[in-house]
Amino acid sequence: MLSARATGAAAGPRIFSGVEPTGHLTLGNYLGAMRRWVEVDQQRGEALFCVVDLHALTVEHDPARVRRLSRQAATLMLAMGLDPERCTVFVQSHVDEHARLSYLMECTATDGEMRRMLQYREKDAERAGRGGNVRGRC
Repeated sequence: MLSARATGAAAGPRIFSGVEPTGHLTLGNYLGAMRRWVEVDQQRGEALFCVVDLHALTVEHDPARVRRLSRQAATLMLAMGLDPERCTVFVQSHVDEHARLSYLMECTATDGEMRRMLQYREKDAERAGRGGNVRGRC
């Protein structure tokens, strides 16, 4: 995790944005969201920017490619101007608590609760068509 910001309460809003490393970042990514991260969001309150690589593991993937694209995305986030002195930049899989929380949620969240989320329903329908399911069972 790259950050020089001390933990604790910060003045202003908390901002969290992430990018999934399922493909190469494009000019559209930069113009659509990332430019705002640099110009506006990292200046306000507590800002956290993340490569959400664990989300990329919910679809078929090549582990080496996901690692390469995650590293590339983190590098590009810094190259475009995110300043670790002003914000926190991290890769999701490098924070152990993400995997721990995921495990706890899988063991306690019912299928009915999960079906309230559109993303879960879409992935469930996609996987059902291929003969699989979205989540494992504890």
